[in-house]
Amino acid sequence: MTSGYWAQGVREQHADYCVLRAIETRRWVVRASTVEPTGFFSPLGERRTISIGRPEVAVHTIECFSGMTLYSRWGDFLGYGSLLVFASILLWGRLGIPRYPVSMRSYTNRAAKVHKNEYAR
Repeated sequence: MTSGYWAQGVREQHADYCVLRAIETRRWVVRASTVEPTGFFSPLGERRTISIGRPEVAVHTIECFSGMTLYSRWGDFLGYGSLLVFASILLWGRLGIPRYPVSMRSYTNRAAKVHKNEYAR
């Protein structure tokens, strides 16, 4: 992450990112910054933030979670697996693997041959 000192919109995005990480990992995220939202972000998506620019002290009790979520354990493998399936489908379409049953394919081939023979006469 970068310092969001230069843009207000980026400050809120960083806070949203903390909420996302807290939900993904089912763990509390504690964030301290001098120029961005400081606070506690719960695994349920709740925010307990302190206003920006004023010196304050925040105290909050957080619960520890020792388990692993699916995302914590497997990470981005779901995305990589989806990409692999998509690439396989594209490759399958490009290789010309028949999409119709054999009877339909033979019918279309016969029709094409008859059509070519009519022009040959």
